[in-house]
Amino acid sequence: MALFLIKNNRGFSLPIVLGIIGLLAGLALGYLATVRSELSTTQAFYEGTKAGYYAECGARAAVSKLAYDAAYRTATNRTRIAALLDPLTGSSYSVICYNPTYSASSDTYQRKIESTGNNSAYASRTLTLSPVTLSPPMIGLGKYALFTGGNMTVSNNVIVTGSLASNGTITLGNGASVSDGIFPNYGFTGLAGILPSATSLLPYTDRETYSEASPALPAPPTVSGAMSVGSYYSSGDWTVPNNAIITTSEVVTIFVNGNVIFGNTCYLTGTSPGSFAILATGTVTFGNNDVLTKALVVCGGVFSLNNNAALSGAIVCGGEAAVNNNGFGFDESTYSNYSALFNYQIIDVSTKWTVTVGGYN
Repeated sequence: MALFLIKNNRGFSLPIVLGIIGLLAGLALGYLATVRSELSTTQAFYEGTKAGYYAECGARAAVSKLAYDAAYRTATNRTRIAALLDPLTGSSYSVICYNPTYSASSDTYQRKIESTGNNSAYASRTLTLSPVTLSPPMIGLGKYALFTGGNMTVSNNVIVTGSLASNGTITLGNGASVSDGIFPNYGFTGLAGILPSATSLLPYTDRETYSEASPALPAPPTVSGAMSVGSYYSSGDWTVPNNAIITTSEVVTIFVNGNVIFGNTCYLTGTSPGSFAILATGTVTFGNNDVLTKALVVCGGVFSLNNNAALSGAIVCGGEAAVNNNGFGFDESTYSNYSALFNYQIIDVSTKWTVTVGGYN
């Protein structure tokens, strides 16, 4: 008779299943810990980046205030600005601008900016800008038909091709028109440094040499005739009588240590771009019906252009200007042959002071 043994195998697989479940649970917990760590790292990076952007906002706000706010720009104590960007999270920035260093020779300020962005309690970042150099606004040669240090009056029916700018007011009469733009109260602080004076007849890099050589130059003509290429010098007023006709096919520069007075119906005409440059320490007056073409006029005093006079060129004067009942055309080529006479930059009129950041960290 055969003997059969019956073995009970129930529960044999349970330890295996539990082991596998435990292993999977361990893997899951490890994965969750890794995910949590990654989330924390990402959150910290995100919050730190936001704080960095807040710091940059503060730095930009400080640069803007330095460019437009004279009191902020020249303050002798450490000046601060702060702003709350997000009242829900408490995100903000705070900025310190350190005492300015002023250079009289270049009319510039240098400051250091420290801007700290705070993103609630999560992160804080500080951005340092140093040196921050602030330069005053400059006259943009090749941009304005007429720039004046004093008030400007453009009378009835004057047609200006170009733009007008003034440190004072600009008044337009009936029928007057300006093709480009009008910029009163410009705020240029360095005008005196570029105007002709008794000791320095032009804003030139070698102005001392020119001042010494000027008396040896030939005098400008006071009667009709043609002018040869080169420079001319008048130790006193330069007066041109009525009906004089002075022409040139070259490029000439006329230095006048005094006033310039043209009579009525005078012609000063050229054919080359920027044929004439007249630089005078005093006033410049053109009479009725005068015609002046391709000319650059720079004077320390008042500029007057009387009835029916016609000018094609550009003017910079230190005093007031009166333009009466005439046609006035801006000629940008006027400046092409005289760029070496001027050592200042061109900036956009919308900027009060230019701000240059030398380095950051």
